[in-house]
Amino acid sequence: MVFDIFKDYAVKCIPYLKKAWCDLCKSFLQEAKWSNNKVVPRLKEYLENGSVSCSGGVFLTHSFFLLNQEITEPALHSLTNYHDLLRSSSTVFRISNDLATSTEEMECGETANSITCYMNETGGSEEDARRNLRSLIDEAWKNMNRSLVMDSTFDKSFIEVAMNLARIAQFTYQHGDGHGRPDNRSKSRIKSLLVDPILVNVNVPT
Repeated sequence: MVFDIFKDYAVKCIPYLKKAWCDLCKSFLQEAKWSNNKVVPRLKEYLENGSVSCSGGVFLTHSFFLLNQEITEPALHSLTNYHDLLRSSSTVFRISNDLATSTEEMECGETANSITCYMNETGGSEEDARRNLRSLIDEAWKNMNRSLVMDSTFDKSFIEVAMNLARIAQFTYQHGDGHGRPDNRSKSRIKSLLVDPILVNVNVPT
């Protein structure tokens, strides 16, 4: 991958990929420290770290270099410094995950997720937390939509990738943990998207 990118664009992408993975590992370490010390951070602090630990930055950094687009210095700078587009997409990813998995995590003794952070910080109920977090998802989508209609350092193709990551996250966690504990509904959706069209096109009986 690195060789092909250098051959096509004369860009050495290893430092950018390395930073994305290092940032991910550092965010995991921070979450481990919170868990080990039974610390519940403030919601803003949690989401700043969580938008990295959800792995959105790793996905998007790799995707950026694999797209057939012009790679510019401003875009590389924005990529490395987690431009608002990346943070918004990853915030939807993180919150969607937490909304679906937090109940089981709390039952298992996990202390920090976006719901517990909100409840601990405000004294509000779990329903209050969920309502507030859904509004944060709405705000993140507004930020991403602005990228489509306003000038951006990123190519439109990369903006679409970032938005698709958020879409996938909401789809995966729409009715529970469709990643860690997929049910028949999740499996049938994947089958209808990826398997059934192929079977129909090659006329193979199911």
